Formats: sequence, structure tokens, C-alpha cells
Amino acid sequence: MKTDLDLERLLMKPEECLLLVVDDNSSNLKVLRGLLSTVGYKLTFAMGGKQALDRVKTAKPDLILLDLMMPDMDGFEVCNILKKNPEFKDIPVIFLTASKEIDHLLEAFEKGAIDYLTKPFHPPELLARVKTHLELKFLREQSQRQAEQELILVKIIQGIHDSLNLEEILSTTVVTVQRFLGASRVMICRCLSEGKCEVLSVVHAAETQKLSRGETLEFERLPESTSEYQRFEIRYPEGYDRSKQMSQVTIPIQRQQTLWGMLIVDRDRFSKHEIHTEYGLLERIAEQIAIAIQQVQLYYALQRANQELERANQELDRLAHIDALTQVANRRYFDQYLEQEWLRLQRDLHPLSIIICDIDYFKQYNDTYGHLIGDRALEQVAQALSSTLKRPADLIARYGGEEFAAILPHTPIEGAIVVAKQMQQAIASLKIPHIGTELSQPLLTISLGISSVIPSLNSTPIQLLDLADRALYEAKDNGRNQYSVLHFADMNI
Repeated sequence: MKTDLDLERLLMKPEECLLLVVDDNSSNLKVLRGLLSTVGYKLTFAMGGKQALDRVKTAKPDLILLDLMMPDMDGFEVCNILKKNPEFKDIPVIFLTASKEIDHLLEAFEKGAIDYLTKPFHPPELLARVKTHLELKFLREQSQRQAEQELILVKIIQGIHDSLNLEEILSTTVVTVQRFLGASRVMICRCLSEGKCEVLSVVHAAETQKLSRGETLEFERLPESTSEYQRFEIRYPEGYDRSKQMSQVTIPIQRQQTLWGMLIVDRDRFSKHEIHTEYGLLERIAEQIAIAIQQVQLYYALQRANQELERANQELDRLAHIDALTQVANRRYFDQYLEQEWLRLQRDLHPLSIIICDIDYFKQYNDTYGHLIGDRALEQVAQALSSTLKRPADLIARYGGEEFAAILPHTPIEGAIVVAKQMQQAIASLKIPHIGTELSQPLLTISLGISSVIPSLNSTPIQLLDLADRALYEAKDNGRNQYSVLHFADMNI
């Protein structure tokens, strides 16, 4: 099995390498042309130092064979200028020289040459050294490219770990890939159905016709024999000119063995070397995108589950505080709330009022109409009483049986009396028939007991409740369908 490095060596062909040969002797140029072109190298020539520098700028050769001694500008000066230019400093330079002076050779290496050949040179030696230095250059570039790819991958992975926003992750990914590859366009699409996909994120070079996020594209799966690096053919919208895009790479993004979408890179040209190494990078990026999708989906699924759990807990908490029949607060929550408000108003030195209500002759009502109708009456009474409380802090609760109680924070006795009258009116408005009553009107009525106090260390909630309860019995003793008020001064403590 061949390693990636072996494969890269096989992919490097002489015809893909451009050599610049610099010599002021035309005979030498002809000899070198004959040797190098036979192997298959692409060649360009210069007959002097200044011409060589111009040719480097336009041709960007992979290797330079440079004559040491030339009249207008010698090889030392040419090499020195090249090595000071960041764009050309990594081009390997092999000096061609007739000099065997050790000082010349040392100076050649000081100026940045990687090797030298003395004239007249031996053809097999020349070809071997050219091949070796091209391979070394290629391996250096590959190592550098792989290091850059690892940094890109680390950046994308870090972005995935730092964000749970899929749109942000995809946007960062396409921008990073486009800048690294110098691509005309990079986009990530999600499959909508077989043959249709939606553009989720896209970035373009300035001169490229624009595709927009949210556009729908058609695609077709290509047979595996078509291209190792293009799994799909993307059909762009009508009128879209893709003729300038000479090369496209498409990488599937898989989720649980299913095609989720694809990473698409359009570039003017992918060389054989680039497409092999960079396709590997793009495959790894596609894997990270799939991980990001799963991560985001799991996060939002967990978030939804937590929200559902929170709602369920809130509902359970509500149900624990609610009387099942009347849907107002139950006695347990009434006691908790009274204790809470007592302590708060004790600090604020504000009044707290209690109203306890009892449905008049409710036993006779049940005996006359039955317990089902009695339950319905309890529901109606509870809702009517609740409707009279307008402030969020006020509370109505089922106190027990046919009794209800209201907690009125920040309410003096005068305000409690107003609420009690409103409660009586709300029940009267129901006009619930009660032929078992001993009152003059055959309607359901209530009696109410009211008490109020500014909570202090010298009083307790139990005393306040007891006072309201005594007031309720006083209202009943006085003929029902009325309210009665007792003050703390009326208590024998």
C-alpha cells in the first residue's frame, strides 16, 4: 500500500515543472535545452542577469539553473536579489560555473544557492541534481502546506467548539477555506430532496458572479468513475455563467450514513498536487461540519428537552398549589403565602388583611341539588371571588369545604371591606338558585369575616386568621349574607 508521500512523488511529473536556464552562452543553452527537454521539463531561458530577473517575475519557475559569470550582472547578484524577495526566495538555485575556486563556491552558497555544477557538466549528474532539488522543493512545500492545513483545521474545529450557532460555524468555515485556497467561491449546501439543495453559506471572490444564501440549486450524483474529486454536478440558476470556473471540487457531508449536504469549492485551477492534498483537507473539514451539525442538533434537542422539563416542573408546582376542583390556590399554598407576606409586611410596616368567606346553607344546597351540582357551584363561587382581586399580590384560596379565604397585602381594614362588598356582589350576580336556603331570596349567598393588622413581633398569622374566623361566625350569627369585622383590639390575648 502506498503512503501519501509515495503518492505525492508519483504525482510530480517533469512536465509539470518549469525550469529557468540562465546563461550568456547560446551554445550552453542549446545543450541544456537538449538534455532537459528530453526528460520532459518545461523550459524558459534568459541570456543575462537582468533578463533572468524579469523572466522570474513573469514565469515563476520551480527551479533556476544560473550561470555564475555573466557580463551585465553576475549570478551572485542575481541570486542575492532573488533571496531578498519573499515571493522568490524559496526557488532553488543551482549555479553553473567553470570556476573551481573554493571562494567562488563558498560565496555561491552564502548568496543562497542550494547546489552547483562545474562546466563541462556530466548529463546524468545534472539530471539527477535537478530531479533531487525539485523533489526536495516539492516536499518542503508539501510539509509547509500540510502545516498550514492543520492550522486551518484547528481554527475550524476551535470555531465549532466555541459556537453553537450553526450559521456562524458555516460562515466561518467557508470564509476560512476561501482565503486559504484562494478559491473563486466556497459554499455549503443542505440537501432538500434528491436532486435539490439549498445554499446555507457562501463566500465569493470579488470578480465572481454571486450566489445568495437561501437559493435553491439542482445537483446530480456523478458515477464514481467520472471524477475522484467531484461527486456531484451542480446546476446553477438559469443565466448564471460558470464558464470561468475551470475546476470544481464537491465533497459530501454525511450525517448518520445519509447525505446531509455538500461542501463545494470553485477555483480557476487545481493542479494535480493541490487537488490531492487539498481534497484530503476538504474531506476532513466536511467531517468537522458533520460533527458541528450533530453538536448543534444535540444542543438544541437538549435545550428543548430542558424547556419541556421546566414547563412540566412548573405545571407540577402549579398543580401542587392549586385546588383541583375550583382551580384557585389550595390551603397548603394559602398557609405558605400568608407566612411569606406576613414576614415581608412586618419589615415594611404595612397592613395585611384577611377575608374568610363561607357559602350560606351549603349542606342544604348539596342535599337539594346533589354533590355534582354542589361541586359546580363551588367552581362558580371560586371564580367569582377570584375576579374581584385585581392586584397580582392578592390571593384567593379554597380554605376548606365551602370556605374560601383572601389574603390582601398592603390593604387596611377599609380596603378589605370594599373587597368584601365586591365579593358579595359577584356572588349575587351569579344568581345561583338555592331553594334550600332559609334566607328570603332563594339564591346562593356568602357570609364573610374580615380582620386586618400591621404584622409585628407582638402578633401572629394564626391570631389574624382566628380573628377573621370569629368575624365570619359573627356574620353567620347575625343572619348570614353579610360581612363582619373584628379588630385586634377586640381580641382577648
